[in-house]
Amino acid sequence: MLAVMVLACSDKKGTTKGSADEEEKVIELVTKEFSKSHEGPHTSAQYKIDFPVGGDENLRKVIFDYLYSMMEDYVGNVEEASKLSNDGQAFVDAYCNLSAEHLKNGWDCYSQGEEMDEVLDENATARLIVNEKKYVTYTFDYDCYFGGDGYSANRGATFLKADGRQLDGKWLFSKSQSPKLLKLVHKALKKEYAGNEGFLDPAFIDEMADLPEEFFITKDGIRFVYTQATAAWFLLNGIIPMEEAQDVLSDQASELLEE
Repeated sequence: MLAVMVLACSDKKGTTKGSADEEEKVIELVTKEFSKSHEGPHTSAQYKIDFPVGGDENLRKVIFDYLYSMMEDYVGNVEEASKLSNDGQAFVDAYCNLSAEHLKNGWDCYSQGEEMDEVLDENATARLIVNEKKYVTYTFDYDCYFGGDGYSANRGATFLKADGRQLDGKWLFSKSQSPKLLKLVHKALKKEYAGNEGFLDPAFIDEMADLPEEFFITKDGIRFVYTQATAAWFLLNGIIPMEEAQDVLSDQASELLEE
């Protein structure tokens, strides 16, 4: 099913409060969901992408570059992918076909000609989850099973509409509040992995000294991801509720989130 998301309801200009002479441009981005699946004798691939199809050209390019980088990291390189920047279905088709090829080759190596019931599977989903006046947030979820091994990744990024900048921890949080932010990260990890202490012991979390590499804004709070394996071979993540994040936000982030 195709879903159309419009981030600004019109291209009319709005007037900035307190200044009748200055006008603030409303930046629009339009996306559609494109999807494709592949079913082979022992393989399965599924892709669903909210792809930019209209609106501000700079923002479209930033979103495409992000989607391309995620797909390249997890699925592989599609030749001349830049030519697909204006064709969402062709973009999804190209990566689904690449995945199907990889999975077939993987199955041939894994099974070594023997009869097996397993199915090698790969899927990726990119969603536009936040639509605000001045910023947008995309999430990218990836799962695969390659015969005996599996992998999952939950990534995300928030972009300012005005200039396409991807927000990071240095922009979102006050440097003077880093120790307090680290405690909030520890708390969020304990909540995220509650009941799975055998994998991620609370005492180990308390000893983690590095902040996450990736932060992005969601409706429920600020989600973070340790993009490098810190305690295991897959990515650690959690969410800091917005009410708890207020004390550690930078002035610019507080202003952004208040609007």
